[in-house]
Amino acid sequence: MKKKRGGGPRRAALDALLLLLAAACVGLVLLGSQRMNARRAEDYAKAARGEARVRAARELGQRVYDDLRTEVRKTLPGIVCWGDGSLTAFDGKSLPETLAKAVPEHVYGTLSDLFVEKAGLRFPMSGISPVFALDFPGEDLYALAARNGVGSIRIGESISIPGSTDPVAVSLMDGEGHALRFNTDHNLGLGRVRVAGVPGYFYPGSQASNPRGAALAFGRELAGDPVKAAMGLPVVVENVARYQRCLPLIFVGEQSNMPVEDQVSAIRVILSAHDTPGSWGLVICATAQDGPLDAALKAAFGERYIRYDDVAFPNVTALADRVIAYLELQGAFNEAYGAAEEARSALEAGKP
Repeated sequence: MKKKRGGGPRRAALDALLLLLAAACVGLVLLGSQRMNARRAEDYAKAARGEARVRAARELGQRVYDDLRTEVRKTLPGIVCWGDGSLTAFDGKSLPETLAKAVPEHVYGTLSDLFVEKAGLRFPMSGISPVFALDFPGEDLYALAARNGVGSIRIGESISIPGSTDPVAVSLMDGEGHALRFNTDHNLGLGRVRVAGVPGYFYPGSQASNPRGAALAFGRELAGDPVKAAMGLPVVVENVARYQRCLPLIFVGEQSNMPVEDQVSAIRVILSAHDTPGSWGLVICATAQDGPLDAALKAAFGERYIRYDDVAFPNVTALADRVIAYLELQGAFNEAYGAAEEARSALEAGKP
């Protein structure tokens, strides 16, 4: 059989070419893989840098907000609204709720949006200086004042506190002997109290084991030895100091059953129970223009007094605007303005 001429060299050349092509393909694949890995590594690095920037921005935002809240609360830890039912007498709308929204908008403006833009965080500006609503429908100023004075709630007649936790009828008076008629909802809003050293709570008189038509009852927290509480014994209210550093706002109607001088004195007690810079605070009273109470409140409280009627203030927003304007005149927001500006600068600069 004859051999094909040139088959050996040609086959060798073809094999060599195929090897070169295979090597080139492998090289291209390896090069592509290296480039892909490099791109992937760069993408991971970019993502890591992005996550680091986001984390740093969030940490900055949290620090700035914490500093803002700490600084503002040194002078304005909150606004406490005391009332006899007038606070919510706006077709279901409440003055405290309106102020809780309006005050942060007035003081901080668009700062909340800046936190979102620069830090990706939305903080409630209303949480910096919260507005507390202490509204007790039907209560007179004797009761409201007693809520603010240490030791000014006293036992109205001697009672025997049993060893059991069964509530017993009780009457209360203030330090001057005025009967105190508290709103009995939610344990009078007084929280935990002590009578003759016994911790417990007040309840509606209907829950007493010996009601006798009493409006109130006292029940001890835990069973123990029977105790007698003499008439005139002060009641210790454990949370009486809770709102003392808050700016007080009082909104009441004229009390027809109280002398004018007693109403002014009770309001002064409530204001003086709050320790605020510059004697900040505001009195709002629904009373006749230029009447005896209006004249007395003007003389006693000057620019800290607003006379209310539904003609001058057709809605709660109008009244809230006036409240903010009067507090502005007192300088109640000055420190908050300064702290807000520092927070804004820190967010803009990207450092605390």
